[in-house]
Amino acid sequence: MSLFSKYADIPTKRFPGTHVDQIKTGDFNNDGFLDFVATRIDDASLGSIPAQLQVYLGDGHGGFVDSTDTLFATGTPWVNYVPRMIVADFNSDGVDDIFAIDNGIDREPFTGGQNKLFLSSNGTLVDATHNLPQGLRNNHGASVGDVNNDGSLDILVNALMFDGNDLQINNGHGLFQSAHSLMPDLTIPNPWGDGRIVQTNTSSGLIDVNNDGWVDMILGGWDNSNGGKTELYLNNGTGSFANSTPILLPPSSIPNEIVLDIQAIDLNGDALPDLALSITNGGNSSDFYHTPYMQLLVNQGGGHFVNETAARYAQSTSMQSSTAWYKSIEVVDFNRDGYADILLDDPNMGSAILLNDGNGYFEKSFHLPEGLEPGQPVYSTATAEDFNGDGMPDLVISVNGGYGGFQVYLNQMPGPTGLGVIEGGYDYSAIYRFFNKATGTHFYSGDKQEVESVLLNLPGFSFEGSAFKKAASDESLVDVMRFFNTKTGGHLYTTDITEAEHIKNTMPDFNYEGIAYQAHSQQVTGSTALYRFFNTATNTHFYTADPMEMETVKIDLAGTMLFEGVAFYVDI
Repeated sequence: MSLFSKYADIPTKRFPGTHVDQIKTGDFNNDGFLDFVATRIDDASLGSIPAQLQVYLGDGHGGFVDSTDTLFATGTPWVNYVPRMIVADFNSDGVDDIFAIDNGIDREPFTGGQNKLFLSSNGTLVDATHNLPQGLRNNHGASVGDVNNDGSLDILVNALMFDGNDLQINNGHGLFQSAHSLMPDLTIPNPWGDGRIVQTNTSSGLIDVNNDGWVDMILGGWDNSNGGKTELYLNNGTGSFANSTPILLPPSSIPNEIVLDIQAIDLNGDALPDLALSITNGGNSSDFYHTPYMQLLVNQGGGHFVNETAARYAQSTSMQSSTAWYKSIEVVDFNRDGYADILLDDPNMGSAILLNDGNGYFEKSFHLPEGLEPGQPVYSTATAEDFNGDGMPDLVISVNGGYGGFQVYLNQMPGPTGLGVIEGGYDYSAIYRFFNKATGTHFYSGDKQEVESVLLNLPGFSFEGSAFKKAASDESLVDVMRFFNTKTGGHLYTTDITEAEHIKNTMPDFNYEGIAYQAHSQQVTGSTALYRFFNTATNTHFYTADPMEMETVKIDLAGTMLFEGVAFYVDI
């Protein structure tokens, strides 16, 4: 069976000499259906001839209509060269906005461009470029994250030609100001003379690599023969990187490497975010950008990573005969098995889908669009999202570089399965609840392998989602001990050491299974009581952290459910 089937051909306006450079998704008119936005670049003049920024509105089934002329309330935007585009809610109204970095014309004399911002307003997009720092810069990369934990998304822009890195803090309404005082000293010795120069970074990532609740800053290196290394700066816990000591990330085996994209991905299931980096070669202008390569770095904790690319995704490091690089990396669970797959977007050589084997190892499944419809021109760009609402990621690809419009392919894989049934993906902090239909009891687990095993192998267990959270570290932490009752098939959970010892010594029908998770011995900020009931009809226990459910059980099942009070406290 084919993994994808073509649903629709989407026509496009003709912009002679321009090809589609990026496709990003979002709900721009707030109708609940996913749309997509596409940028173009003029092939011959590298951006000197502008083209429209195009938005296609979705119908929720996989169909799209070019609505550019009606959606932009302040007039259709025309762009030159947009190396990176970000779709996110910048003005905190719950509707997607568009941030497009502008490189200007990508050839000498490299005069630069003014970044652009389009904010949602009553079902339209309004040009709010005046809300951004003003000035022509050679903008090349950008990333988004809440740097200061104020609930609003900030932007980090990376520019070439010694224009440096600019952290722009959001006031919550889509108004951005440069925050130079929050940045470290990003200068390097001048290789051509005295003094120091601003270092160049081609890309970045705002990712919480140490799971402390604050996003950290990764700066992608530019041609490391000139000292451009990829660096990690840890957030100090107040939103500042000013005094952070740079941690060098492992280099790839690509000569004069240039990092083009940085994405978080879970490769080994340890809850620490690993990294996938798009890398190409530097060097002379006639030779650079000829190597499409993805580096995989595994997080060791404390901001340190090891390079496991060779083992996890074997690929050529040789230069191609023509220009080729991965414009972007999308982390997508295509088959909804709970493990991150990858879409590598290469407009020049064709994009590719990599499926995860469940252990963080990848093989190239097929190229796009050739793997979808043999005989199509290879030049295409792609993006993945669930366009028809069936829970499975679909594809939008440009046809022949976008000259032939777009095509929509719907996912035909038999998912979701296993961990893939968990909306939003597996949460390492969650305790999940199952209902055992055979015994009428509930089972709780926060162990990833155990949760997956139950989902895959025990159809008699109904998945009820996340019940509560594991306790965060503090002085009130206690171990939750788990027992299995071999007679009833139910589980008992307790933090009471005296009760646990009594069960071990006097109740042979109970098997001790070890520490299930940790909880609080007393109520602390962010925690709630976990209530315990004893079912006198089945001789089993029931637990809930939901006060409404607790009250319902006490009233409606008073004849059989004996309320035993608060068992312990859990996070919510």
